Amino acid sequence: MIKGVRLSSSYGKVSLKVAGYADDTDVYLRNPSEAPTLLELAEEYGAVSGLRLNDGKTLVVPLSELTWSHHKRMEQMLPDGLAAISPGDFARYLGIQAGPGIAAEESWTIAVRQLRIRLNLAMRKTLTVERGDDCGGDHYSETPVYWQACLT
Repeated sequence: MIKGVRLSSSYGKVSLKVAGYADDTDVYLRNPSEAPTLLELAEEYGAVSGLRLNDGKTLVVPLSELTWSHHKRMEQMLPDGLAAISPGDFARYLGIQAGPGIAAEESWTIAVRQLRIRLNLAMRKTLTVERGDDCGGDHYSETPVYWQACLT
């Protein structure tokens, strides 16, 4: 059985086991010894759904402070094919940096900076001459939901 991790706040407590977004899934294990059970469940699910884990993109990210001795012990508990992130490292998941090598504040700073860059690029793509925005009058751009009136 997978126990998940316990989250608590002033609003209450919850046990988090699985979270997903599109085709990405997070599974939260309280202990690395639960990994074989997880892989067994994933294999059974794959047999029914036709989906499988992408071993090259599957990574174990500890949610607590990680020392090298903890890392070595954790790796010994993991089944073959699962890699654990090293102390001091972090990985990117859905635009957020996570892992023992990055503080939460720094992770959010990076995420906000990257979002601003993406929004700026999107605005430029929408408002450039190459996209049909020559300000020759009121017109629709190539993006069907975007309308602009040019002031001259």
